[in-house]
Amino acid sequence: MDPFPHVALIVETSKQYGRELLLGVGRYIQSHGPWSVYFTERGESDFEPDWIRDWQGDGIITRSVSAVASRLAQERGIAVVNLGYYRELDASLDMPCINCDHSATGRLVAEHFVKRGFTNFAFCDARDCSWSADRRDAFIGACREAGHEVEVLAIPPGSEGHGGDWEEDQALLCSWVGSLPKPCAIMAAYDLFGSRIIDACRRNGTRVPEEVAVVGVDNDPLFCSVSWPPLSSVDQNVEEIGFQAASLLDSMMAGDPPPDGPQPILVPPGELVTRTSSEVFAFDDTNLATALQFIRDHARRPITVDEVALRASLSRRELERRFSRQLGTSPYKTIQRERIKRVVKLLTYTDYTLERISDTLGFSETSNMATLFKKTMGTSPGQFREKHSIKK
Repeated sequence: MDPFPHVALIVETSKQYGRELLLGVGRYIQSHGPWSVYFTERGESDFEPDWIRDWQGDGIITRSVSAVASRLAQERGIAVVNLGYYRELDASLDMPCINCDHSATGRLVAEHFVKRGFTNFAFCDARDCSWSADRRDAFIGACREAGHEVEVLAIPPGSEGHGGDWEEDQALLCSWVGSLPKPCAIMAAYDLFGSRIIDACRRNGTRVPEEVAVVGVDNDPLFCSVSWPPLSSVDQNVEEIGFQAASLLDSMMAGDPPPDGPQPILVPPGELVTRTSSEVFAFDDTNLATALQFIRDHARRPITVDEVALRASLSRRELERRFSRQLGTSPYKTIQRERIKRVVKLLTYTDYTLERISDTLGFSETSNMATLFKKTMGTSPGQFREKHSIKK
């Protein structure tokens, strides 16, 4: 008899989100396995396979909204972990659920925009989707705490690029974007909406990011790179969700009880990956805006705080005072953060050695770059490249 656990992974492979979940499960298996795993190519709306109803396996990780077959398997004593959005499920389901913290995602985007000096805000909502509602409500709440209101456009079902008349849908977005006070910061419920908002801005002549800054959610490389300019987006830490789901399933298959209560285990989002669509500052303080723009434009070399102060026509002391008051940080830390963003891009999109990256960006020593990178990103350059490089 096969001594390894038999596990069914009922997760879509058609979208980046599902593939990242599976990568997280795979990472757990590589360090704790092996498992005998069933998974196959799936779409997001595909039903669970019928054979799950009578299957005599050990565990299931499912992202199917219906989860009927998994529920029947659970009633037979098979361990089940659900990765679908718990509030979309049948209330009678009593499955452990792990998901991203959508409210934290909304707050993260609001804080990103507020720190950049915006006072006009909008949210493009996926109507009738509670995950979008959680992001929206948290975004609105954080903006209100900063003293600002938020305009909301709810995109109706069937208007998400999958059906209906795309040109009519884009005309609606063009009209909405055109009606917003400028400059305006827009959070899109997810990357597809963000990409469509950028397209609407281009159609009606609205400049991105100077007049409208846009941030999406999912950090899907397809939508973010097809958009022009490239879309900023929140990395939802999806691979970690998959890893934690596999860990929980493993403990349940070993006989440990599932977590108490109906509430899901929430995994906080990762970083907000800033691309051109939100790389702008909406400050009345033109000197500060000049300083920030200079840092962004010249971070490929080791610029100094004194250089920034000179370009901004401020004394070093006054520059540091304004950074502290309006941004809650220092010019030095801002320079270092921008330089690490350049390291991230080279690690992700090139096969340059660490030594070449260090030389390209003017670091005095490769070890200094690696130390700063780990302090900023919480991981080493090599580990980051292993996880995120598109050149693997």
